Amino acid sequence: MGVASDRLSSLPDSILFHILSFLPFDDVVRTSRLCRQWRTLWSFSSTLNFIHRSKDFFSVRKFVSFVDKSLINLHRNCNTLLKFHVDFPFKRCFTSDVTVWVLFAITHQVKELNLVLSNDDGDCYNLPKRLLFNPFLRKANWVSCRFYRVPAVRWDSLRELRIGSMGFGDDIVRKIVAGSPCLDLLELDNCWGFRCLDLFGGKVSKLVVNGYKEEVNKFLDLELEIKAPCVKVLELKGCIRMNIKLNNVRNCVSVKFDFHSKNPKDEECDYFYEQRGVMLMAMFESLIHVKDVMLGTWCIEACLIPDVNDVYFVEGKLQLSVLPQGCGHQLKKIIVCGFEGTQSGLEVLFLRDLLLISANIEMMVIKWKSGLRNLIRDASDEFVTKTLSNARKRSKKAVVLFRNS
Repeated sequence: MGVASDRLSSLPDSILFHILSFLPFDDVVRTSRLCRQWRTLWSFSSTLNFIHRSKDFFSVRKFVSFVDKSLINLHRNCNTLLKFHVDFPFKRCFTSDVTVWVLFAITHQVKELNLVLSNDDGDCYNLPKRLLFNPFLRKANWVSCRFYRVPAVRWDSLRELRIGSMGFGDDIVRKIVAGSPCLDLLELDNCWGFRCLDLFGGKVSKLVVNGYKEEVNKFLDLELEIKAPCVKVLELKGCIRMNIKLNNVRNCVSVKFDFHSKNPKDEECDYFYEQRGVMLMAMFESLIHVKDVMLGTWCIEACLIPDVNDVYFVEGKLQLSVLPQGCGHQLKKIIVCGFEGTQSGLEVLFLRDLLLISANIEMMVIKWKSGLRNLIRDASDEFVTKTLSNARKRSKKAVVLFRNS
């Protein structure tokens, strides 16, 4: 009886490299023990994932040493890197090591460079100047890094840039856009320091701002202006305590407003929600041409200015003055995330009004907040369904769907 063949080892090397690209590099090295064919296969990898979670200093130091030795062995056989990914608890004492790793990636014409350098001490890694002029880089994700004395950048092939936990000024944004002619996606995750996202002159079609990390003394005492003439998809998420102003977003076709603010202090409560509502109404006025809108629960409730809330509970009377003139005329699809049913009642009535003034609406998708769907009573279900169904009659094409988040 013949011995069963090793079907995995019989695959072409290109397929094996693709399989290995999904593994942390220490697991890739362990495959050298499988058989003679696999003994040197790891040293030709073009996708490198170095991941370490433990924050113990001696464990981290051992990880850094492992990366150093691995790159020495890889240098001989590796010509071009498709991806170089490093994720570990960074300490300032490892700055020179990380710089060597980045220079290794640059030397091997890396296409995707991810530096996820988490830390609890506020230590940030200064990106080397050689990285700022790279014609091969296509994707990048940098967390807890820092732009230091940047005269200009030149990323001719860069298409996606994600930056997290990084402070920088308005000039950095302008330099990134000016030096990245192919940049399509810009995502900022809990960054701070900037007051204006000026994307004029670039080709960024998707902008994501997920939180603004910097603390401010009072709500709305700082303003974030977004100038995005080419952006088609705009997402604002997370905790953003600043006043947001949209300027020149004429090409935007899809927006997601799922941001929120922390609870205001007692002395700020009187004007806080009214100011937030006015801000959101001004944002909607800049986006009356948008056809696809996703609203988070906090934004929906903030739109309902306290001065007119009572009118919403008057049976048979419609109060639409809270919505900007022309709002909803172009809307075709509305997605509501984090829906909380009738806990406040205001969300349902706001959605009702959107249906009433949106003659071209084709679909409204309401996603229940996780864990709440099964807690809503039958009476609440009936109220939500009846209220929206009656409004839906104004638009024969409208379909209202309820889903779990």
